[in-house]
Amino acid sequence: MSPLRFVTVDMTALKKPRRGGVVLTINSHYRQNLKNMTKVKLFFLAALAVVLLAGCSFDDNGPEDQQLYNVGDYYPDPEAVYRDGVLQSGTAAIGIVYWLRSPSKYSRYGSSGRIVSLDEAPDYLRWGSSGETGATYSGYGLANMVAVKSIDNTFSTYPVFAWVDQKNGAAGTTAYVPGATGIWYLPAVGELQQLLCFAAFRSGEEWGFLTIDDNKVWYPSFNPTWDSEIDLLRLNARLTSAGGTALDASTYWSSSGNYVNSAWGVSFSSGYTYVYNKTSEFKARCIMMFSSD
Repeated sequence: MSPLRFVTVDMTALKKPRRGGVVLTINSHYRQNLKNMTKVKLFFLAALAVVLLAGCSFDDNGPEDQQLYNVGDYYPDPEAVYRDGVLQSGTAAIGIVYWLRSPSKYSRYGSSGRIVSLDEAPDYLRWGSSGETGATYSGYGLANMVAVKSIDNTFSTYPVFAWVDQKNGAAGTTAYVPGATGIWYLPAVGELQQLLCFAAFRSGEEWGFLTIDDNKVWYPSFNPTWDSEIDLLRLNARLTSAGGTALDASTYWSSSGNYVNSAWGVSFSSGYTYVYNKTSEFKARCIMMFSSD
């Protein structure tokens, strides 16, 4: 087929074709080829649209090969069914999702975050012995676990850390490596405050500072005067439904040390976040980072 050529059409010649209507014939071929090209373009665009739509997911649950979670889900199986604390179907839960890492702005789901354990320390425990530990991280408790282990490999003089270590030992996971998932650790003070916000049905709360008796005190903006108890029913309902232990309206230890003789604790009654002597005895609950990426 000869290549297409654009021709200048003499409009007067259209009315009076000469030499067998050659001008009209060329013009007719051009128009027919243009129509064919248009059809091909439309077909290509339609096919491309089908491919793109097939690759998109309008389901909040995301890609089929990736398990996504919502805050409040059982972990590892968000579809697990419990009745009166007894598993009816699915995989038994080891914790409750309370925080997600950067979920999509178009979805409330996420594939990684933190869970809180179903159980807690059976007794009130001391943070540990006095002395410098290097466990001063306020936002990542696993780094604090690593710091304490570096000076006491068995946590023999740090009872609250020893309880977490025993829990990991029972599960066969005792490799405390920053960034690791699937291992329990004592939450840093910031992580414990996040848990409190979830338990109190709050998110993204700002925490301020006050000075009381020459000591710095953190307090949550949603309960700045500590004049009423925080409602823990939301989280406790999920914990107990899976056969777990409810959070108490008491002070819980964080893994964040402050000075040589003190460490941070968070009250789950008022939000009061204060430094206490390391030999004081409080409750403890551990958390875990997870990722299904």
